[in-house]
Amino acid sequence: MTPDYVKSVIERKCKDSDIIVLKGFSSSIIESLKSDYFLLDSYVIKDGKIILENINESNLLMSILTYNDTKKAICTCESFVKFCTPIANLDILGKKICVLENNMLELYPNPTNIDIPDFDSEDFENTDGGNSLYCACYSYCLAENGVQRIQYINNYSDFNTCLVVQGLITPESYSSYEVKSDTQEIQILSTKDDSLSHAMEDLYNTMNTGVKEYAVDYEEIEDERFRIFLQAAKDFGCPIKIFKLSRDINIKPRQE
Repeated sequence: MTPDYVKSVIERKCKDSDIIVLKGFSSSIIESLKSDYFLLDSYVIKDGKIILENINESNLLMSILTYNDTKKAICTCESFVKFCTPIANLDILGKKICVLENNMLELYPNPTNIDIPDFDSEDFENTDGGNSLYCACYSYCLAENGVQRIQYINNYSDFNTCLVVQGLITPESYSSYEVKSDTQEIQILSTKDDSLSHAMEDLYNTMNTGVKEYAVDYEEIEDERFRIFLQAAKDFGCPIKIFKLSRDINIKPRQE
């Protein structure tokens, strides 16, 4: 993913908004957008990482109230989530807000400078001391093979008429898929294993794919994740084709 592509999405989908909250994008992309937008919470990013202890709700409020609105403003999702916790209604700010969500990924790489424990561990629930920093922003963390992936708390989407949520990718409807019974030379994607997640993450990172055809089980073909995958490839200029597997095909998990 590139800053220029994110900028193009902002200009198309958030054109009527004053503030764009960037959810699920790397700090490097956010910092690269500073040349085009005013970064409300630049103080929370240091050396390419989100510094949770630098989040300050009062500073963010002051930035919102005083920034020059001749150009749009952006901010990190971490600051925004923590900012929303004590506020009952964002409409009092008098600003139109768009949360631009990276809907290609279900979980996001840990963007902070601290280790976050796995959600199922006792340490995640221990909110004493430094742990309270990540618990104020993240609802979930999967720690696996030395890699941590997080999901954000959603405390902003209800009761705020000034706010809209837009996905990075807006999938089109696909009414029909060609049926395929021979899968010997075609890659099978599924939400039941990690095959779709791997393919989606590769597509997000490279904005390209060396594979032009995939097959999907008939029971999963209507899942929105596949439509997002198809649409993203189309938007990135590397369109792919997805076949629907006939009912007598048994999907086997991808062998690593």
